[in-house]
Amino acid sequence: MRGTITRHTPKNGKPTFGYYFVAGRDANGKRIQETKSGFAKKSEAEEALRKAIEARGEAPTLPQKAPTFREFFERWDRECFSRECAPKTSERYRELAVYAFKLFGDTPIDQIQTMQLAEAVNQLSDHGGRITKAHPKGRPLKPKTVRHIAFLVQGCLQQAAVCVVFGNSVFGAVQFSGLAPGFVGLWQINVQIPSNAPTGNAVSVYVVLGGIRSNSVIMSIQ
Repeated sequence: MRGTITRHTPKNGKPTFGYYFVAGRDANGKRIQETKSGFAKKSEAEEALRKAIEARGEAPTLPQKAPTFREFFERWDRECFSRECAPKTSERYRELAVYAFKLFGDTPIDQIQTMQLAEAVNQLSDHGGRITKAHPKGRPLKPKTVRHIAFLVQGCLQQAAVCVVFGNSVFGAVQFSGLAPGFVGLWQINVQIPSNAPTGNAVSVYVVLGGIRSNSVIMSIQ
């Protein structure tokens, strides 16, 4: 997080100094800008800016609620595979997702457990199809269909595990996510900046980890 020192020179009187910096974005994606003026010296404004940025970094953040599987899948659809896949492929993904929605669509994505997924696969295999007189709980789904559903759910959960978003809409390909070699307690994420990422001196970037969005940072992308 960086800031800018400003100077105001009135027609009569001594110049004064101030600062401003972008402290992140609100829930609607709008920039939060902090400003202060009236310092007699530039050094005073610089020191106040440094303390303000430090205070902002130490301020506690409100806990965020993880999206449900359905909510995250719909965003993954809107911002990722529907942009990269053929229309028929995207439509097939949506058809398969309906089966998963029935089982855990309203479950927060960070609360989906391995055993729950295994039970869901078994349920789809046994009674995932249409209800008939011969199968009042539902017809068994074909093994191929069940595999495709499982692969789709796995891909969605992997995307939710960790992803980096540029400009609130473009997903970057995460190449590494884990503890940084040689550092204690430092988590490192290597991401490839996508070709369609927004450019400029103030691009918003944030990380989604386990379905939870981090605070945004502003960076320059040329």
